[in-house]
Amino acid sequence: MPLAPHPEYERLRGSLHGAHHGISWKGTCYRVAEERWSRAHDLFAGEGARRAGGRWNQPGTAAAYASLELEAALLEWKAQLRRAGIPLEQATPAVVSTGEVELEQVLDLADAALLRELGLTRTKLLASGWADENATGRESLSQALGRAALASGYEALLVPSAVAKARNLVLFPQALRPGSRVAARELTRLVEP
Repeated sequence: MPLAPHPEYERLRGSLHGAHHGISWKGTCYRVAEERWSRAHDLFAGEGARRAGGRWNQPGTAAAYASLELEAALLEWKAQLRRAGIPLEQATPAVVSTGEVELEQVLDLADAALLRELGLTRTKLLASGWADENATGRESLSQALGRAALASGYEALLVPSAVAKARNLVLFPQALRPGSRVAARELTRLVEP
């Protein structure tokens, strides 16, 4: 069942559409996944988030979540397991993957000036209880912003982490441009969570 659109969606889409907020971004990111989902082609496909939704995408939209720091990736993975009610010992073995990413159109939502221009704050976006809102059939504010960015041609979002003092990358694989690239590298098996 589709979620009811957030009331801010149209305003956000209008603010992003045709505006030049995008930046190119190149760097390394990290993902932690259960071993069964650790094949290189799975790591940045966004299938898990497409099925369950996430802070920046509603169910039905593929999005691959990664962190710009390894420690943040581990904290994000543990937080995801807690939300799902999965004990850490049941989620191992897990795999850490390093991704090399080069993107042409990224919306940097860690940029305070951009957030002010959009009439948003980091606190407001991270306080959004996306899972609770989805459970009642509504799209969250952060999901509306992700949807507006995707509809406006952005390939990814740089976002503040909700669990660490770090930034995350939310990649929309269906929006990758011909000159962009995402490559999974260096799979390392974790024995302890």
